Amino acid sequence: MLSRVLAFLALVAFVIAFRPSTAASPTDAARLEGRVLRPNSVDLSYFVSPGSPATGHLQCALEKTYSTGERYKCDTKLYSYEILHTFGDPAGAAVMVFEQNGVAVRTFFACNMREEAAKLAAFECDRQPDLPPVQSDDELISPIEGSVPLLSIANAQQVDGEGYVFRSMGPKTELEYEQLKDFGIETVLILRKELSNAVRTEKDALNAEGIAAVQIPLDWKDYASFEEPCRQTIDALKLLFKARAEKRKILFLCTMGEDRTGYLAALFRMLTEKRDATFVFFEEMCERGYDLGDATKPYTPVVLRLRKALTVLYIEMAERIRRGEISLDKMDANVCRADLPMRRLDASEFTCETSTRFRAPKAD
Repeated sequence: MLSRVLAFLALVAFVIAFRPSTAASPTDAARLEGRVLRPNSVDLSYFVSPGSPATGHLQCALEKTYSTGERYKCDTKLYSYEILHTFGDPAGAAVMVFEQNGVAVRTFFACNMREEAAKLAAFECDRQPDLPPVQSDDELISPIEGSVPLLSIANAQQVDGEGYVFRSMGPKTELEYEQLKDFGIETVLILRKELSNAVRTEKDALNAEGIAAVQIPLDWKDYASFEEPCRQTIDALKLLFKARAEKRKILFLCTMGEDRTGYLAALFRMLTEKRDATFVFFEEMCERGYDLGDATKPYTPVVLRLRKALTVLYIEMAERIRRGEISLDKMDANVCRADLPMRRLDASEFTCETSTRFRAPKAD
């Protein structure tokens, strides 16, 4: 009998010793800590819970540097981390992406960044709770950090060098409308269609502050033809250049201030700064939330449709600017009558990674 008991205990010990490992993976991380050990390389430690020993380590390489920030990436076959650092800003973010049933799932971290000699030195990031599904456009807030000191509207950015042309998402509160007035905005261009009387309400709120509101209902998806959105673009650019010539402040916006707004801002900069289409796409569009520059953007219902419509429209318009068919002195909508016979730019090259100005959204 004793021998049977001993044999059973030995079997239990064997099973315990050789059972499959349940070690936590990077996808279970609740906290990240990182140090720049050598130029362009970060040693990343991840923790299942704050205060616990490090669960594992990853090496991250500098993937992209922009005029205002940089993005490090740790990439494996199963998952990746993006570390997002804006120069001179102690706040940052990290995004973890992994595949689940063929769908990319993203988890967000809010980070504290430390710099030495104006370069990233170390950071700590805490995982943020998953956000509930958005039920209406009223709940949408761009997670792209604004850069206009006197405006608290999300994704508020200056577009020109003189300080007359600005972009943002739509204002949400009385304070934000008042700030537009105090900042000296005289005209707001709304690049949205009327849905549930939202544009009418926005116009009334702007008019109450003495601000003129102009609507050009530019869509971002499912174009029946090239001509209509092209003509709308020409009309919008004319309005921006007229305000700048008259030294009046103008702000243009769409729902999130990311896609249609970024598209128009990029074309404006191509015309005024003589920049090429690739440069302004990544610096002005991706870095301000276009496409997956905003990592919270739904992929199938939004990003894929955006790439098939507004991104292709951008390439068409950029090619017309390159060929001199659209310029500061030539804003003729007749250029919209026919598609170009050949595109010089490949649409597959115009996709965005997460903006370095992305900030992890927080649940209320």
